[in-house]
Amino acid sequence: MIKKALAICSFGAGYVLGARAGRERYEQIRRLALRIKDDPYVHEVLDTLVEHVVPDQSPTQPAMPGQRTRVGQ
Repeated sequence: MIKKALAICSFGAGYVLGARAGRERYEQIRRLALRIKDDPYVHEVLDTLVEHVVPDQSPTQPAMPGQRTRVGQ
């Protein structure tokens, strides 16, 4: 019976300490992600990438030559 109680207490202590460490690590990662998200340099790089990856297309022009813009055309 003492071994069972010791095992249960050990499990409980390990769970509590692990949960606390996990929460602290989660908060650390969350703070880092928010800092990166709010960084002006990151916004600048993303804007540049979007300009190069997403070309300006008017809705009346096909995306590729020979491509239909509407069904049946």
